[in-house]
Amino acid sequence: YTYYPMVELAAQIVQNKDFFGDVTAFKGEYPQGWLATTNMDNDDWNWRVVPEKAGNSCAGGDILSHVIALQRKVTGINVGSIYGLGSTTAPGRDKKIQDYLYTLGRLENDAPFMMGAQQTARGSDNDVWFEVTGSKRSIKWSHKEPHKLHVTDDNNNWVELKAGFDAAGIPQLIKDQSTFPTGHYDGFSGGALKNMYEIAERIARGL
Repeated sequence: YTYYPMVELAAQIVQNKDFFGDVTAFKGEYPQGWLATTNMDNDDWNWRVVPEKAGNSCAGGDILSHVIALQRKVTGINVGSIYGLGSTTAPGRDKKIQDYLYTLGRLENDAPFMMGAQQTARGSDNDVWFEVTGSKRSIKWSHKEPHKLHVTDDNNNWVELKAGFDAAGIPQLIKDQSTFPTGHYDGFSGGALKNMYEIAERIARGL
């Protein structure tokens, strides 16, 4: 998700202190519901609920990691301290595996954060989202509408920005990263490809 065009734009906005101010709080969540039952029978499901394969916190390693990656990408600030609550919420599941993990802590600049993940949230797909509060503005993004980004203006009203190579009001760099015109989704496949291209470029440059 870190290579979605509007996530890239969010990082540019948040890390522009003259415009956004200092990061004062972060919250993000990744709810999904497909592990709510324990009677599914396919390989992709099975490894996630086997502690020897997934580790003790499936929710942490599998999807909370995405929230943390988004936080680091957008704010440019590392986690300073963290504590959390993990639990097994699906009836009949091995209690060694966590399908629920929510954390609180502070970033290295002392800003508080909340980040969480739940794999048994019935009715949710891959609904990852984040919101960053700054000393001048706030910003929020949701995977439900990955081509949109919301930023507050000088009067604390939300303004909607849209991705697209023909979009108005966004930097040319973000337009260049958009595969489609305004109103079309630039998302998962494009972000993954951009990630691989950057890795390949770094390898080629010896970085």
